Amino acid sequence: MGKLVRLLGFATVVAIAAFLLAGCGNEAPEAPPADGGGGGQPVVGETVRGSVLDAGTGAPIVGAVVTLGAASATTGSSGTYEFRGVTAGSQTLGATATGYLPASGLSVVVPTGVSTVPPVLLVPEGGRPPDPTLH
Repeated sequence: MGKLVRLLGFATVVAIAAFLLAGCGNEAPEAPPADGGGGGQPVVGETVRGSVLDAGTGAPIVGAVVTLGAASATTGSSGTYEFRGVTAGSQTLGATATGYLPASGLSVVVPTGVSTVPPVLLVPEGGRPPDPTLH
């Protein structure tokens, strides 16, 4: 009987240790919102920053909705956005804004760490795309 008690005691300690270890570091923290908010939560994944500009004037576009894969963010007062917790690799970027033609299917490669992507240029509705030979 003494061996059985010791064996059960050891099994209980092993089970408790396994339970505790399963909850320590093996679960990814909840991902922060795509708009860069995190509420103090650790960020898992990469960070992508960029801006949305008027293709004709170069002015920042406030309130543009930017998508990166399934996530979305809205540009702030300087026309910039940030996505946190992005998986490294090839992603599809798009942007829309009131009064502008949408941009979609833009391919970006997200490296490890923080990356800034080239600005998304939106053409005003009724406008023409910029002539790339002029820039």
